[in-house]
Amino acid sequence: MQFDRFQVIPETREFVFDGVSVPLGGRAFDLVQVLVEAQGRLVAKDEIMRRVWNGVFVEENSLQVAVSALRKSLGSQSWQIKTVSRRGYQLVANTRPSPLGGANNLPLPTSDLIGRTAALDKASSIMRTHRLVTLTGAGGIGKTRLGLEIARRLLPEFTDGAWLIDLGAITNSSLVPRETAKALKLEMPDGMVTPVYIATLLAPKNALILFDNCEHVIDVVAGLIEAVTQTAPNAAILTTSREPIGVRGEVLYRLSGLSVPEPGSLDLSTAKPFLYSAIELFITRVREIDDAFPLNEKTLIEIAAICRRLDGLPLAIELAAARAVTLGIEELATRLNDQFKPVMGGFRTALPRHQTLQATFDWSFSLLSEAEQGALCCLSIFVGPVSLTAAVSVLAANGVSAAVECISGLIAKSLVVAENRHGKMFYRLLETTRSFSLSKLRETGNFDLVARRQAEICRDLLTSGDPDRQGGTKRTQLSQADVSVANIERALEWSFGSTGDAVIGIELTIAAAPLMMHLSMANECRKYVDRALAIAATKQNVELRHELELYAALGLALVSIHAPAAEVRKTYTNALALAEQTSDVSHQLRALWGLCNAAFNEADFHTSLSIAEKYCVFAAASGDRSALASGHLLLGASLHLNGRSAEAREQLEKIIGGPATLDDEPSSARFLFNRRAVAFSLLSAALWQSGFPDQARRSAHASVEEAMSKNHALSLCISLSNAACPTALFRGDLTEAEHFLDMLDSYSAKHELAYYKIWAQSFKGVLLFRRGDLDTGLKLMRRGLAEARPGDARFATLRAQFAEALGRAGDFAAAFSVVDPVITVALQFGRLSSLPMFMRVKGELILLENKESAPAEAERWFRQALDCAHKQQSRGSELQAAISLASLAQAQGDPTEALDLLTQVRARFTEGFETADLVAAARILQTRC
Repeated sequence: MQFDRFQVIPETREFVFDGVSVPLGGRAFDLVQVLVEAQGRLVAKDEIMRRVWNGVFVEENSLQVAVSALRKSLGSQSWQIKTVSRRGYQLVANTRPSPLGGANNLPLPTSDLIGRTAALDKASSIMRTHRLVTLTGAGGIGKTRLGLEIARRLLPEFTDGAWLIDLGAITNSSLVPRETAKALKLEMPDGMVTPVYIATLLAPKNALILFDNCEHVIDVVAGLIEAVTQTAPNAAILTTSREPIGVRGEVLYRLSGLSVPEPGSLDLSTAKPFLYSAIELFITRVREIDDAFPLNEKTLIEIAAICRRLDGLPLAIELAAARAVTLGIEELATRLNDQFKPVMGGFRTALPRHQTLQATFDWSFSLLSEAEQGALCCLSIFVGPVSLTAAVSVLAANGVSAAVECISGLIAKSLVVAENRHGKMFYRLLETTRSFSLSKLRETGNFDLVARRQAEICRDLLTSGDPDRQGGTKRTQLSQADVSVANIERALEWSFGSTGDAVIGIELTIAAAPLMMHLSMANECRKYVDRALAIAATKQNVELRHELELYAALGLALVSIHAPAAEVRKTYTNALALAEQTSDVSHQLRALWGLCNAAFNEADFHTSLSIAEKYCVFAAASGDRSALASGHLLLGASLHLNGRSAEAREQLEKIIGGPATLDDEPSSARFLFNRRAVAFSLLSAALWQSGFPDQARRSAHASVEEAMSKNHALSLCISLSNAACPTALFRGDLTEAEHFLDMLDSYSAKHELAYYKIWAQSFKGVLLFRRGDLDTGLKLMRRGLAEARPGDARFATLRAQFAEALGRAGDFAAAFSVVDPVITVALQFGRLSSLPMFMRVKGELILLENKESAPAEAERWFRQALDCAHKQQSRGSELQAAISLASLAQAQGDPTEALDLLTQVRARFTEGFETADLVAAARILQTRC
């Protein structure tokens, strides 16, 4: 009996692997026989226990013991026995997947793992039989590195991959769920990033999740892990922490130091020194720095003593190795003995494991010059990597040259890590180094002074360059930002804290807002702006221009997260009043833009048109051609939404005919999106309404291409939802509509644009409905539109389709409840461009309801739709209404007048004859021949 590399000979109870007989105990042999018979299929635990123990009841740990014995016999090939969590076991075929072949975000190893083979095998084995394992031990013991190696080894065993959530840079525990969702690429709307929702999305997943550096956010991590273990049965969790997570079912694996020889036991006559992993690590790291570093009997004895004195801690050994190159082994050993004697008091017993790294750092810190000590403490204020500019600035009290010299010295001593990112150098402290150094900084009493410097540096770096249209650093510079958002948030927290400086906080909030908006951090931006405004309201020394900037930033954040229109309007009204008070034309334009958006969101298109016209007057007076282009866009959108498509086209074509580099220029009118892309999308809708379906398609495609060429996710989502998806639907090209929907779904999820995720879900329902799946389509439309704002014009087409689907399902009350309010609002606030569509849909619903007066009432609505579309010069809507009227007239047996009308409407078209509506019109007209 054979499977792949496994062979079982029942007669002699012999197990052969790769042609070699492997001795096995009785239960282990019975186990492998069952697995070989399954030929690679999964065998349930209950079946294995029934067959191996012949029906005798045993505990599950008996099976685990048998599996462990079998794996031990296979040695390095133990991976071929796969554990399927909570289900059973199976043999894995000969072709082993590439170590990083599955879905993952694991970093590639930068060096060999030294001295952890046994720990790697043991911990991996535990992970195969338990769903929650915590690697615990002293700081610097190597928990992170071992965790990553375990994840790499087990990656092939998890169909949904292995994922690292690095919590080291998180300073606010409330961000843990967001960072987890982001790392796991989970799609969820803003406001729903909770442990329970994350666990729900993980429920069907077979994934390994590594939570790294948990100790500083342990309470939040514990709640998140508990939710996952209770909800996601096939998810396995590995954590690294200096203390247990404290969740039920957790198995601890305590990591001890690397192996070191006992005093006097080192045999120098052979290669045995290298059998001790601590010595191997020390020598490896020394030789990486200086490949000519001398090794002889004396130095090997000293190295063994040093490693023993350091308790085999990998980080401490690496720090010592770095110093050995400059001090020499003998001097290093002497200093180490002198420095550690007071705190150790003897071998191991007087050195509690949680204090080991502290002792190592105290020693390492004492080896630094006074200037280097001060530099290390100051650099600890930064979270993660920073540029040389930022690093030097926080140290520059003693001069730039001295600062650079200190940083170079710390790099040479392996206390600062230098990294090349996109051709630019960045510098960071290891998390353990930073934690130690930060505590030293607090001890000096200079924490607030250095924190102030950090806040000032962040503010100055963010305001030093020329602003782009959004007032922030250009995209080419964003990838090389001098400070990370984590540092900005840290500086803001200090500024608004009890010992901070609120004025700096306000200035930093203003400077950071555009960057946060560019990075789709609208909610974070809003949080800090709200705090700044609250403080500004209580202080008398806050400048009006700062208050104005804050309201402008708040408005932009509110528009981005699609906050209620009333809140947006109030914010921009305050901004406009301050802008007028300070005669600031730039901010008057920004405020008018925001007020126009608020009117859009309230479907008050008369007001939006009035504001857009005022905006254009101000923009023309400012002499800013970019601001004027923004005015053309606002005016074009307002005209289109008021049903004046021909006039809208004139405004939009002014933008498209302008310079292609428009959105690369500084402007006093700051936008969240690429205006050419949005202009193309609005032009597509206007062209469709004007009866040019082929040109509408080309404009929709141009909109998508423009947004993609600028790599701007928000602009792309606007292009897809405003133009590409609806145009493909109107044309009847459901394949193209699905293609664009997939793009929208992907980009909105990747960039956490919840508003467009809702739109995508609703549009998917429309597609399913159009393809005949009424039930599923209605379910998706109902779910999506329930989250959309009732008056949002951007959902008009989707609501019309939803109403029609409800009618097809026989739910006429619900269908009319969708259509009637839209018609009422359109008649009250302006000639909504989609009003003819809703009038026509209402007529179709009346016919479907099939009451006695249905034909006459439906005809009245169809004629109203025709009249409205004709007044708007909306040939697209006019054609659809004419088709509905002609179909009704044919059914009534008196089609002549309606067919004549349809003939006249169709004759106005000069293109798009293969589109669904024109094909339908031709088919109807053929019946009169």
